[in-house]
Amino acid sequence: MNKFKYLYIILFIIVCIITNSGCQKYESCNSCLGIGKVKCDQCEGKKQYKANTVCGFCTNGKNNCPVCKGRTQMTCNYCDGDGHSYNTCNVCGGSGLYIYPSGAAYPCGVCGGSGQFYGVCHYCNGDGKIFCNRCKGKGIVDCTNCNSTGIVSVDKDCSKCDTNGQINCSKCNGKGKIKI
Repeated sequence: MNKFKYLYIILFIIVCIITNSGCQKYESCNSCLGIGKVKCDQCEGKKQYKANTVCGFCTNGKNNCPVCKGRTQMTCNYCDGDGHSYNTCNVCGGSGLYIYPSGAAYPCGVCGGSGQFYGVCHYCNGDGKIFCNRCKGKGIVDCTNCNSTGIVSVDKDCSKCDTNGQINCSKCNGKGKIKI
């Protein structure tokens, strides 16, 4: 029986020498701890990563004002663009009566007793237009989608790891062990 054992060992050594296989020793890969996979370096194992792209809601972080539509001015709502409006009479304070120091009350001579007079609109100073309150007369506003940067960050599926969060270990080529 010893003869066969020695013969087997000799045969094994000859096969190892000829084929240069079967005699090599392996050890567990330290990079992947013998698993063969490591965390994807592009998505950091999260299966998705943040990518910057141009904002689709604005141009360079700015939009036309949604209130004035970029026109900077709007028709005065108080006078409907006429430039004139009924204003409270300054003499009678809108009561329509002028009260003399003696206590006698008579219809106000300035407004004819109506308490108002038709004059230049005090909101638009007779222009008929007012500056937009939203954009302060600039016609453009900052984009709220991208915080006026023109760039938004979106989640993209990781193509490097096919969205599984791991890639083959580069040290052992995904085998989990390396030759020593």
